[in-house]
Amino acid sequence: MKRYIFAAFSAVVLASAIAPVAKAEPMTANKAMSIVTTTQPFNLVGLAYQGHFQDTGIPSYGGLIQAIQSGRVTAEDIVQSGVEQNRLASETLSDRGFIHAVHQHLQDLATRDRS
Repeated sequence: MKRYIFAAFSAVVLASAIAPVAKAEPMTANKAMSIVTTTQPFNLVGLAYQGHFQDTGIPSYGGLIQAIQSGRVTAEDIVQSGVEQNRLASETLSDRGFIHAVHQHLQDLATRDRS
């Protein structure tokens, strides 16, 4: 049963992360006209779960869940990875509301795995 719940959750995360990211509109991050896409907290966590941030040291799938549960990966780490990949503006690093939302989604992900 646990496997089916986890598979269903994975499918929901995949479906909801792919469509909105594909529709994200670019925004200007600074005067140099660097383009970053806007990514919502839920989608950012979905991208991390899918392995899009592995090159920045964020594990994927079960490894991400274990890292969240052990405290090795934090919301700040995920946001930093998003900034490094130009998915978020650098100002997001100081947006406590955004970081809190990422934290909540990470906790939801880690909690659902325990069910």
